[in-house]
Amino acid sequence: MVVAKNKRNVSKKAYNPPPGREKKQPKPDNKSSSRPKKLTAQEQIFIDQYLISLKPEEAALIAEYAATTSHTKAYLWVSNSKNNPKPYIYKIIQKKLTKLSEDAGVTAKMIVEEFKKIGFANIKDLIKLGNKIKDVSQLPSEVAAVVESISTTKAGGVKIAMHSKIKALENLGKIKGIYERDNRQKAENLADFLKEMKE
Repeated sequence: MVVAKNKRNVSKKAYNPPPGREKKQPKPDNKSSSRPKKLTAQEQIFIDQYLISLKPEEAALIAEYAATTSHTKAYLWVSNSKNNPKPYIYKIIQKKLTKLSEDAGVTAKMIVEEFKKIGFANIKDLIKLGNKIKDVSQLPSEVAAVVESISTTKAGGVKIAMHSKIKALENLGKIKGIYERDNRQKAENLADFLKEMKE
């Protein structure tokens, strides 16, 4: 006669590895999730228009993004901010701008130097004794670079218009990233306000 043996239910304890030997979980690939396989037609139009005007809000409006999105989000798409929801657009734009500069033989240093000439120009460099305008053809190239136009007045005098110092200094500030943090803060505050209005 075969007698069946009673099997005891033995609960299996979970295996806990000793400290230092824990199994590492793979980190999620955030880069792949933030990079689309193909640009949408709207994104392509935005990029093309931005490369023409270098004005993110204007480019977004032409690409038919909503006015609110164009005003509060477009500038982020062309920045290297960690809050940029479309970092792939920034990378594409930077790549295209670099190629355009290389094809034209233009370097970042050359652009900065031109802005410096205009931003820190002194009107005294164009005036001689008797408050008369110097002969522009005899001016050093770094001084002549700040002259936008020359015209003759009705009285027969000469009028010289200089490039805008304010715009030149603003562009230098953008290159240095002076305004980026302030603009980002303003946009985030506006986005939060609009969100509260919808709730």
